[in-house]
Amino acid sequence: MRRRLINVLAAVCLPFALLGLRKPRDPWRRIAELSLAGDEAKFTLAAFGLAVTADTLEDRLRDFLQAENTPLARVTLRGPFLTFDQHPHRFAPPDPGASREASGRVVNFTARSTPNAGLDLWMRVNHAVADGVPMQEMLTRLAENFGRVHQTRFPAEAQVTQTSSSRGVAMATGFYDFQPLLQWRRKLNAALENPLGVGGLLVWQLAQQPEFAGANFAVVADIPEDDTFPRGVDFIVIQPDEFFGLGDCALEAFASEFAKRLARARSRTSRTFRTMKTTALLPAPLARAAMRLNVRARQRTFGTIGISIIKNAEVFLAPIGEFGFERGFIGIGRMDLPAESGGTVGAVSIKGSPELVASYPEALRRALAVQ
Repeated sequence: MRRRLINVLAAVCLPFALLGLRKPRDPWRRIAELSLAGDEAKFTLAAFGLAVTADTLEDRLRDFLQAENTPLARVTLRGPFLTFDQHPHRFAPPDPGASREASGRVVNFTARSTPNAGLDLWMRVNHAVADGVPMQEMLTRLAENFGRVHQTRFPAEAQVTQTSSSRGVAMATGFYDFQPLLQWRRKLNAALENPLGVGGLLVWQLAQQPEFAGANFAVVADIPEDDTFPRGVDFIVIQPDEFFGLGDCALEAFASEFAKRLARARSRTSRTFRTMKTTALLPAPLARAAMRLNVRARQRTFGTIGISIIKNAEVFLAPIGEFGFERGFIGIGRMDLPAESGGTVGAVSIKGSPELVASYPEALRRALAVQ
């Protein structure tokens, strides 16, 4: 009954919005503001082995942010933005509750000393305000500005750690070998009419694992600004197992459809963008209620599990909103990090219910093995 009432109110409001009585909003930023509130919706990026000392870090950070001179940098400088912590495991995520003072910040940094001098720096970002790829670009500039004391080598195996929050959201982090998948992708793309990106091929592989059966994947895409909208985010939403019955043509058909949906996302003509654009016109309480209550429509449009790849991130800890992505969210960074025992690995974080998060690491390892 409540859902029906909300939908009726939305239907009444939209004509007035379309007539120009409500100012148009940036669709993605509006949706982010509505759905990505709270600590679990924040994401974290990291840079390891920076050539800076604990005594000079705050001043160096302040100088860097002042030189950036962006609205986000200026907001960050208005209050405390730096904490220090210690942990016996270097690559374990910082405790988000360690600093109450910094918990409400748009951006806050956590520094941790390293075994070989220098500092590791973790940057936690409010996703309602900023997105992963632009923030990683800023962190890359910061790392170049500070320099590195040594090349960091990452764990060679998927060493999983798990934490939980008061909302019942769990997070698993680990390091995985992506090389079999990447090598297979190079061979496949030589034959495919529509070459697949890593994200597309990964969801194809994941969909073949029983833990992901029936999943409607949403692969995050960074969308450049155009004449109307600023840089933003859209999703390539696709259910790979719908193609499994096509025999030898299955992967080619999937790749073709994935390419079409990616093109629509980049041109801001996708179903997800149209839905965001319409929802952004509604008053905030009504828009939030419509998104929360229309579960089937939301899952069909935005997917049931999200995957975001930030190709230059050393570590990317995934966000997850207050609602949506009922089957979790996976964040992946660089896939060519130097490993302790030789070779390369990629950092992966998984957020969702404890039951899902406990089952996904092994499924991911099987998907990456590429039999």
